[in-house]
Amino acid sequence: MKKLLSLMIAAAFIILVITNPNVCTSGASKGLLLSGRVIIPSLFPFTACVLFIMKSGGLSLLGFTAPFAKKVFHLPPEQFSLMLLSFIGGYPVGAKLLNEAVKSGKISKENAGIMLNYCVNAGPAFIVLAVGGGILGSKKIGYILLAAHITASLILCLFFGFFIKNYTVVSKNTVENFSAADNFVSAVSDAASTVFSVCAYVILFSAINEYINCFSEKISVFKFISPLLEVTNAVTGMRNIVIIAFLLGFAGVSVWCQIFSMGKHIKINFAVFTLSRIAHGILSAVITALLLKAFGIAVTVSAAVKYTPTYNGIALSLSMLSMVIVLIISLFSEKRTGNILKDIV
Repeated sequence: MKKLLSLMIAAAFIILVITNPNVCTSGASKGLLLSGRVIIPSLFPFTACVLFIMKSGGLSLLGFTAPFAKKVFHLPPEQFSLMLLSFIGGYPVGAKLLNEAVKSGKISKENAGIMLNYCVNAGPAFIVLAVGGGILGSKKIGYILLAAHITASLILCLFFGFFIKNYTVVSKNTVENFSAADNFVSAVSDAASTVFSVCAYVILFSAINEYINCFSEKISVFKFISPLLEVTNAVTGMRNIVIIAFLLGFAGVSVWCQIFSMGKHIKINFAVFTLSRIAHGILSAVITALLLKAFGIAVTVSAAVKYTPTYNGIALSLSMLSMVIVLIISLFSEKRTGNILKDIV
């Protein structure tokens, strides 16, 4: 039944593209511009740094947090470190780190599935710089959104911590003794692959959103569907800060697809994951409203900055060039030699 439904949706989209290709082109162009202006600058550097820290064994430096992590969050220090990295790495990074931990035998797939419910977070660069400074025109509001976002994740972590169990984990004995150069090249390649996947979803859902926006002019219910699909498009042009906080916590169907794609080795309970996203959105919205009241900031901004695509402009050309570079790096990641200069060339 699910396969038939997915085929019907795909066929319907193909028909829409054939009958009205200009809408698809417009939506995809907006998604490409968002990828170049928002996604790549905010996600790629953070993802590369986070993966480099993990591959270099930097998580072991947080061993002193063991008593605190075990008592408060019911997590061993390394899993606690993965949680912290998911707070700063961006939406798909938490799933990627948990998936790698399961593959290497450092965590059970059951516990990884539980942690995934609170390890899906927008990174500081995206919330503060892209959403706060870029879309809302205020980094202060960005910091408020970030504080609410992380606080909501911590609350969920405290709740789901009671469900963490001592599952038996079979170690894969994959101890990596690579040099800093090897780890750097590997981290950049993996980050490129991750970001390219994210950009692909943003472009696709931007095209879908463009059709939904057309339908919303005749059928008002579609206005409520569009913001739930892709978070970057949803918050762009949005003026209500509390609603933006909910959307950042909910993450959107596009991010969910990225999570499920990167978490193939994780045992995910879809119903629980969905409820956790809704809970994260509600908690973020409530906390944001309280913080806005405490700091005397209006719930709505006077004007929101909109990213209007310029189809023949320099911005679109740079976006396309960035996407091509990311694609090339991701395609040739398995053929790296370990020599930084050779791999870049």
